[in-house]
Amino acid sequence: MSRIPIALSVLFALVGGARAAVIFYEELEYFQSEDSPFHARIAAGNGYLEDFEDHALDTPHVVSWDVPRLGSIQIGRTHRFATGTGVPVNQNSTWSVDADDGLNGDFRGDDGDSWTTVNASQGGILGFMEFRFEPDPLGRYPTFVGFVITEALDPFSDVEFGTATLSGPEAPDNSYDPLSWIPPVGTVRGDARTHRFFGIEVEDGITRLTIDNVRQIDHLQYGYAPVPEPTVAVSVMSGIATLSMRRRRRSS
Repeated sequence: MSRIPIALSVLFALVGGARAAVIFYEELEYFQSEDSPFHARIAAGNGYLEDFEDHALDTPHVVSWDVPRLGSIQIGRTHRFATGTGVPVNQNSTWSVDADDGLNGDFRGDDGDSWTTVNASQGGILGFMEFRFEPDPLGRYPTFVGFVITEALDPFSDVEFGTATLSGPEAPDNSYDPLSWIPPVGTVRGDARTHRFFGIEVEDGITRLTIDNVRQIDHLQYGYAPVPEPTVAVSVMSGIATLSMRRRRRSS
């Protein structure tokens, strides 16, 4: 069944009076990478999808807490669902995207990795995440960012996410009620039908993503506006210049 993302377009003022379009993708059901509104662009080579299945955040040009920072008690890391004695308490409730177990449609989220943020000294889930984007070799920052919430920290409080842009001002924070994601009676905790994709596009470039009141996320994705190809006029002028050089060489 096809699903159409709910998108809300808004405009906000940037430094110097310029304006940039901001598009939000809100509460989209998500079971596999093809459900993302950014899938085609990423598949075309204009972005990255981090599914954490190699137990790391290692896609290019993005960093998060992987070691304690000065003045911070947070560490970001991947977790995989596990049971048995000696399993950390925050690892027996780790939910991944449905298709990450190799089978889409079983609605299981307990066989795959997701990303969470823990207290560096106590190991408990903190519920706040931050990802910082660095320029790629062309100096670009992502123009779109998306992620999948597989579980909110407190289902009775709103989940919020926000972004900072290259020009400085932040796009407006967005708040969502996790209880609105709960599917019909009969599902269990971690059921993939409770997972939700959220995304944002900012033509000015995104430097930071923050998410609050979230226990874990999966399928972090981000990408760039395509590098413009030379125009027809530039191509024609280049061809003329090349022919002219060849004629000069022959006549000399």
